[in-house]
Amino acid sequence: MGLPWRQMAAAALAGSALTAMATDRLRSRKHVAQSFALLWLVQVVVWAVWSTFVYPHLLSPLRHLPTPAGAHWLLGHSRKLVGESPGAPLREWITGMEHDGLIRYLFAFNRERLLVSSPKALAEVLVSKNYMFEKPIAVRNALGRVLGNGILLAEGDEHKVQRRNLLPAFHYRHIKDLP
Repeated sequence: MGLPWRQMAAAALAGSALTAMATDRLRSRKHVAQSFALLWLVQVVVWAVWSTFVYPHLLSPLRHLPTPAGAHWLLGHSRKLVGESPGAPLREWITGMEHDGLIRYLFAFNRERLLVSSPKALAEVLVSKNYMFEKPIAVRNALGRVLGNGILLAEGDEHKVQRRNLLPAFHYRHIKDLP
């Protein structure tokens, strides 16, 4: 849930124009610029409070899933995830708490993440309904710089085309001849 820059700028511009017309200060550029900056800043603060505190804790459809204890009020579980060895907190949550294959944890600024741990749910995400679950854009961008947009990072129809083109290379008669 990124910051909607364009919508906020448009709303602040419209609001500053309306306040300038209402107060008959349309000729004062300083007044228009000040009201634009103030309205934009108010929107940023409201958006930050909404996306960090209100939505994840009160309105999110995922809020009823099991969540590990010990989350920081702002950083969520990110300190534990970054501070310990890779995968250790996730392994601890899978083995140490009651869940039905899905665990909700909070990353920095209370961004929700799902940990899928049951074989049935993993099969659904990775095999049967894999085109319904897109990779996070940050992951695609970071790995895309190193790996390119190959079959690992491609989505949708592009992934289907790449998979169809690579499928003959993994046919049984080609695999059996490998050392």
